Amino acid sequence: MTEEINKSHEKIWLQGRKIDYSAKDSQSQLQESISAELPREQFLYETLKKARKQHSEEKEKLNEESKRLKEVQNERENDFAKFEKDFRELRENYEKLLSERKENRYNLTKGAKGCTVSSEGYVNLLQKRLQHNEVETTRIHYLLKEKEDIIAKLRIEKDDLQTRLSSIAGEKLVKGNPSITDLGNPNRPMKIGEKYGELYDNEWTDSMECINDIKSFYCDSEHLDFEEILVLHLCRLLKICYHECLALADEQIDKIGKTLAETLCLNVSSREDICNLSLCKDVATERRFRHDHFANYLFKNQIIGKTAVNAWDYAYKSADVIELLMKTPFFEKCINLCWCMVIQDPIMYLDEDIKQGTPIDKNTYKEFVKRKQS
Repeated sequence: MTEEINKSHEKIWLQGRKIDYSAKDSQSQLQESISAELPREQFLYETLKKARKQHSEEKEKLNEESKRLKEVQNERENDFAKFEKDFRELRENYEKLLSERKENRYNLTKGAKGCTVSSEGYVNLLQKRLQHNEVETTRIHYLLKEKEDIIAKLRIEKDDLQTRLSSIAGEKLVKGNPSITDLGNPNRPMKIGEKYGELYDNEWTDSMECINDIKSFYCDSEHLDFEEILVLHLCRLLKICYHECLALADEQIDKIGKTLAETLCLNVSSREDICNLSLCKDVATERRFRHDHFANYLFKNQIIGKTAVNAWDYAYKSADVIELLMKTPFFEKCINLCWCMVIQDPIMYLDEDIKQGTPIDKNTYKEFVKRKQS
């Protein structure tokens, strides 16, 4: 972990050095040509000086954020080591008490066999000790569980800090360049593609068990292919989920960018100008870190998918079927995947222009069922 952090700091330092050298070279060239075109070169010099100052401030801000995250990470690692030590001590005490409990139970059993009326006091004493040990065992077991929960929480925080620290160094390198992959990102495009394969194997297949549930939504249930109806509704729900997530993601950035521009009186004439605002870039980065929270919010509040049957040219479309499927794990997984796709940079797109009967390109698609023999 320390080696990875040091590498991240080294990358940040190299980028700063590169900016300094570039600014110095530009300043030297500018000063040499001042005598020929003094007014124009003076303007360029001031512009370069301002850009150099801006680059220096960005580099200083990046270094401060990296230092802060490293300090927080070290603090979490110390807490993690402390809880691990406490956990080991509690486990040792638990095992010791468990051994004593077994020994006391054995002594109690052995002594009870030869007990008479005069030995009732001794039996009661052993029973009290046994009860005390059981209470103590329960207490330690509870403490063990509590420590395990704390350790699990610290591990999650530790992983999150590692991911954020790594992304600070690599964000500018990978931004807008799909040929460079951040291997520390668990939601990179390749991983999202793998999750789509798992979607069919798991949630899609489980949703097919709803066939009997949707029959009550149709009058002529004897002459309909309910498997085809269910498949088309699942497909429709996936497409709508993607389009609504895409619209919502664009709306978020537009709203934040316009509010910022109006507040600071900035001149933005296009959506590209809005996306290039530093605050919008920071929001896009933070949104990728917190994608799980927002995807859960969309699912729990049923914000996505309500327009699935609108403008759908299908004779057997049913709002009841859509409502039923929106309560399944399949729909929850669709929201999570689609939201991860639309907040990538660049955006991932869903290929939905394939017509029925089109030959399958095995370089792009995977066959999940056997092909019918002609």
